[in-house]
Amino acid sequence: KLYKQGNFYYYAFIINQHILLKQGDRMAIKVDGEKCVGCGACTGTCPVEVLEMKNGKVVYKGDGCIECGACVSSCPVEALSL
Repeated sequence: KLYKQGNFYYYAFIINQHILLKQGDRMAIKVDGEKCVGCGACTGTCPVEVLEMKNGKVVYKGDGCIECGACVSSCPVEALSL
């Protein structure tokens, strides 16, 4: 879920039975385009849907990564990092 408090947005969600609350305006996933093989495994695991496929590679859409690590752990070639 997305919550707003003042000028800040927060994401709250459950991963592996842990509740995470993260501020969503400063975090970002890093994508190594040379390592990415375009399998798309990461795009389906992102709980806030900030990854997409373009031209056969994953790209970060911009703002909103909550650094949960779901995409990092799903990537078979270690093309993603926090």
